[in-house]
Amino acid sequence: MSLSGTSSMHDWTMNSKGFSSETIFTFDSGNGKELNGIQSLEFSLPAETLKSDKKGLDKNAYKALKTSQHKNIVYKMKSSKVSHVKGQTFLVSAAGNLSIAGVTKLVNLLVHCTVNADKSITCSGTQKLKLTDFDITPPSFMLGAMKTGNDVVLDFSLIYTK
Repeated sequence: MSLSGTSSMHDWTMNSKGFSSETIFTFDSGNGKELNGIQSLEFSLPAETLKSDKKGLDKNAYKALKTSQHKNIVYKMKSSKVSHVKGQTFLVSAAGNLSIAGVTKLVNLLVHCTVNADKSITCSGTQKLKLTDFDITPPSFMLGAMKTGNDVVLDFSLIYTK
């Protein structure tokens, strides 16, 4: 999972492999390979597992994300729709509550899912977010000389196994 954005000096990216997710997929009873639904989907990302190559950026990001009070970024799906794309590839439109820094907003995710030969499922997607939608003031540094943009992009890739 990665979070990226811009600032007045340079673009930035923070990455994490420290998240957990549980999902219940449903399949067509005919061949057992065609994804036809998702009963539940939740993921939790400990915010301080997001790391960049700059400790100062990490520290300011954690402060903006209010990690001392809100340790995790959490998504809980409320509804979904699955569409067959081609072969073993499906597009999932999921609506759910995304909680960041203590603020929860309804977010619609488009997720590309592939049912692999080993029966694992690879899911990936990209979601644009605005920090201010979650009551986060975009951080500034060096007395305001460097400012972070309000727009960020969440990229994710997950492999689900039984």
